[in-house]
Amino acid sequence: MKTALLTAAISVFCSPLLTSQAQASGLPADLPPAKCQKDFQSFEQWKQDFRKEALASGISVQTFELASPQITYSAAIIAKDQSQGGFYKAFLDFALPRANPRISPARAQFAKHAAVFNKIKNQTGMAPEILVAFWGMETDFRMGRSAKQSPVITSMATLAYDCRRAAAFRMNLLASLHLLEKREVAIENMVGEWAGEMSGLQFTPSNFWEFGVDFDGDGKRDPVNSVADMMGTAANMFIQNGWRRGEPYMVEVKVPANMAWEEADMTVTKVRPMSFWQQQGVTSVTGGALPNANMQGALMLPMGRLGPAFIAYPNFRALLKWNASSNNALTAAYLASRIVSSSTPAMSPGRGKVEVMISPEIKQIQTLLAAKGYNIGKIDGFIGTGTREAVRTEQLKLGLPADAYASL
Repeated sequence: MKTALLTAAISVFCSPLLTSQAQASGLPADLPPAKCQKDFQSFEQWKQDFRKEALASGISVQTFELASPQITYSAAIIAKDQSQGGFYKAFLDFALPRANPRISPARAQFAKHAAVFNKIKNQTGMAPEILVAFWGMETDFRMGRSAKQSPVITSMATLAYDCRRAAAFRMNLLASLHLLEKREVAIENMVGEWAGEMSGLQFTPSNFWEFGVDFDGDGKRDPVNSVADMMGTAANMFIQNGWRRGEPYMVEVKVPANMAWEEADMTVTKVRPMSFWQQQGVTSVTGGALPNANMQGALMLPMGRLGPAFIAYPNFRALLKWNASSNNALTAAYLASRIVSSSTPAMSPGRGKVEVMISPEIKQIQTLLAAKGYNIGKIDGFIGTGTREAVRTEQLKLGLPADAYASL
């Protein structure tokens, strides 16, 4: 859609082996309203208040004293948190640099840990290539500790003291202490990125406490040094988030020049039978019949009708819950498909040239849409669900192809 035209018109199944730990976590189900920096004169006062809460939740004095030297405030972490930003990248600019260089190393890791991945597939029904894809995209297949990592407890304490997302980080700080209390993760191994994610798959402490699995059978859950435990935990997370055994997750397709574009959906809620998509003219990438004829799926057009196209099956919803990014989930699914099949073709750029807006232009569109009354969320220069649905509505009003993608 031309920006000027739009501007003028306006003037977005579980395995018994992988049982969630939530009920036995010892973490409070509902935390009281989060206390943070605004409620205390100093971090030390906040720390004493948190100590009472930790002991009340079952943390021993010994464990708290062990962790206490790391329960400190880091101005550097706050600076990193406040400087987060970035610029919008179109799907192909996001996906190809992340997926293509990792295909060969991902296949090597898939072969190296074949016994673990076969066990996961046989016992849980989770597609192990998905786990390898996310492992590569998160940390380039890292295991163990890294000199660049910092104490998770310091990150969680700092961000819990900060008032923007205090409740979430306070829960993660409590989870960190419970992992220490149960001697599941040694304090020297509780290291991670500046925001507190740990292991090669970047689990938060509360994620690992709830979903962590002793998949290698050594009597403890170790997300840092055990590939089996790390992958078993990730499989458990996907299963708890709705992954269904034996079903596909995504396939690249070709779309025709004209169809009911409004049926496309980046949230995988408008699932339709394959017969519906075939009647619309959607085919396999080779032009043949769509695979998985007995399944339902959603048509995903991350760059609109001219860009690459995918059919996402219900299992794809579990991928979307990994970090709530459709671009990230599509990239992982594409990489996974290349890991297990050398015959899977490289991703198609689509049917034609897609002109991509940059973040300031997207903000302009979002501002105009918000002024018209659309609930697009934050005006941030990123094309999210709210922006897409608002664009689709305006496209329908203007008689334009309603693919929900605003382009120049």
